[in-house]
Amino acid sequence: MSDIHGCYTEYMEMLEKIKFDPKKDEVIIAGDIVDRGPENLEMLRYMESKPESVAFLMGNHDYDFIGYCRGVEIMCDKGDGEWCKPSEAYLYRKNYKPSEAYHNKKYYDYFSDDYGTVKKLITGYDELMAEDFNHWKQLMCEFPYYAKRTINGRNYIIVHAGYIDETDFHLDLSFSYPRGINEFYIWARDDAIIYGGARDSTIVFGHTPTIFPGEIFYSGGRVWYDENPKKNCRFFNIDCGLVYGKYDGVHNANLACIRLEDEKVFYLYGDM
Repeated sequence: MSDIHGCYTEYMEMLEKIKFDPKKDEVIIAGDIVDRGPENLEMLRYMESKPESVAFLMGNHDYDFIGYCRGVEIMCDKGDGEWCKPSEAYLYRKNYKPSEAYHNKKYYDYFSDDYGTVKKLITGYDELMAEDFNHWKQLMCEFPYYAKRTINGRNYIIVHAGYIDETDFHLDLSFSYPRGINEFYIWARDDAIIYGGARDSTIVFGHTPTIFPGEIFYSGGRVWYDENPKKNCRFFNIDCGLVYGKYDGVHNANLACIRLEDEKVFYLYGDM
């Protein structure tokens, strides 16, 4: 699955629908567990519980959330009316309640919070401490950028936005992705199929919803598929835009899950 975006209830409904058994199955979440949706705390608590047989990959929203968590640390209050320096923030975490500090010193003085996720967390859950944000940051920093699996003789690469071999990440792309190849993994859109892929492999990715007419991956809220014969490479885009349908009213939005064993696709709101 990919792009849960704080839709914890729907994610759990999908686990039930596919009859997920952690003793014999593995779930790979291809990035973006937070932002946009209403249940970010539930997804974060789920992540920190380290659920059995569930692998989390880095998405661009997860990457940004790491920065938001750093902003919370920087906002740390010494407790004597002075604001600590960023380098000192770690000294004051144990006695620091973000919800109290937020009203005195705006979080936005330090970092952006594009989707209001941090604001909702620190103003909506008074029990949260700075240690929570630090813990989430540490866990997310450990997310790998992609996962490789070989199933029934097929090579699969699961990634958030797009996969590209290092040998294909040439000078032109380095201008588009100045922070390096990891930026491609979490931010690529059209480039994911124009330049990306891997020989004799299947790339499973999300990031760009398949629900918006006119965009390259549009497929009416179903999993998008394409092939690159020169590389013998296939592409599945499994971001079917769940959060846009549930909370923005976009038609045909869905949560998709592809079972790599036989490539059967499950949809939360109606199977194919």
